[in-house]
Amino acid sequence: MHGKPVKMGEINTVDDFYKFLANSQTIEDNFTRTKMIAQQLSRMSDSSIVNYEKYFRKELVRLYNYNILLLFELNYPSPIFTKKGVPVEIPGEPYFSTDMFIYFRCGIILLGKEAVSNLIENPEFIMLLKNHPKEIDEEGMLYVAEDALKLKKSKTNLDELLDMADHYDMGSFSMKGEKIDWFKPEVFAPELSKFYNYKRQVIEMP
Repeated sequence: MHGKPVKMGEINTVDDFYKFLANSQTIEDNFTRTKMIAQQLSRMSDSSIVNYEKYFRKELVRLYNYNILLLFELNYPSPIFTKKGVPVEIPGEPYFSTDMFIYFRCGIILLGKEAVSNLIENPEFIMLLKNHPKEIDEEGMLYVAEDALKLKKSKTNLDELLDMADHYDMGSFSMKGEKIDWFKPEVFAPELSKFYNYKRQVIEMP
């Protein structure tokens, strides 16, 4: 049990979006939290569910930022390929999983409005969080609005009502922030590298 349900207002702004998410912030397990968010959202109007998804997508795009990608690398180090012990340059390497980076940004959003804004400006803010999460990513956030509509048996179609330019997977947008070699956090964020005990896996090629 998580106590009495919190009475929630409608979602009309990005502040409303984050206030709504804050109602479930005491739940540490992201999977459980995501399911509860969908249940709470299903009790709200269709317009609030649409607005929830609108601001969720906009925040995912806002987090498409070099500083967040740096944090992603620290959490999921990219491999170094070698041949006979010598690093090998492979076209397109190092690369990052775009899907995993989406899930990671979902998890950043669950950290709250203040964390999102601060981490975009300075990834070292992660070290100041009182309860630093062991795992930040949460794929389930991508399906919250759809699950909420299904729970209330609504026929509202989100993609028909939202701007696809803001879609985290289909929109056309570029990486924001100061361009950095995100796979070299020891250069761009040495304190964070120590904090994470950052080390890339070496994969020997045949």
